[in-house]
Amino acid sequence: MGIRFVRSLPAAVLLTLGWGLFAASVAAQGLPAAAAPAAASGALPSLLQRYASAQRVALTEQVCLAEARCVTNEARLLEALETSRRLLQAVADLAEAGDAEAAYQRGMLSLAVMEKHAKRLGTDRQPGAPARTAHLRRLISTEAATAQRYLGRAAQADHAPACRAMAGHLAQRMPPPEPVLVARLYLCAVRGFAAQGSRTAALDAFASMREAVPPTSMELVEAYSLLFRSRAADRSPPPSGPEMGINTGEGKAP
Repeated sequence: MGIRFVRSLPAAVLLTLGWGLFAASVAAQGLPAAAAPAAASGALPSLLQRYASAQRVALTEQVCLAEARCVTNEARLLEALETSRRLLQAVADLAEAGDAEAAYQRGMLSLAVMEKHAKRLGTDRQPGAPARTAHLRRLISTEAATAQRYLGRAAQADHAPACRAMAGHLAQRMPPPEPVLVARLYLCAVRGFAAQGSRTAALDAFASMREAVPPTSMELVEAYSLLFRSRAADRSPPPSGPEMGINTGEGKAP
């Protein structure tokens, strides 16, 4: 597989394979995985490392493909793309088996690809853009659905980073589809990080929550109350409710 070939496949085919890798992986989730399923969640770090390595190889070959004087190793590119697909499926298998961290990682991989496609959609000004725009929009929609599926699975297990990622993703949609759900997801993140002793992460999640939900939200008030009660982990006193943009009802006449 190390032989370097002259371009026997059309460049457009290889580019489509590269940019469509993640959409293909989603479509392939209903098929038997070519790679053996990981035996336990302890295999997740290795799967993610191997996936990142395969992606670096694919990216190197894709960059070469875009340069007229560079001879692409098509076999190496296709092997890297197929390896990436199999590893993604292995991570998805762990998620389907109940591994919340695997579900979180699988969702984040789709979010990253979705953002890459969205960035490309905003900068594509070449001839034939309408067809590519429609294709990219389909990929973005597919990746968004995949991200929500797996982040939602992890959030149901009270996985704090997944709760925050899912809340941030939904809050960016205009208008937010379910404001109460966004607030509950942020509360899940604040509660989870606080329970882990990660006060900085809890405060960061609260800051994002304050920007995304109404100041009268009961979930926001509950998150503030939770941080106030856990202030023993921080020597400095917490800011007051009004300073944090929260309507606590103080100052009202009885």
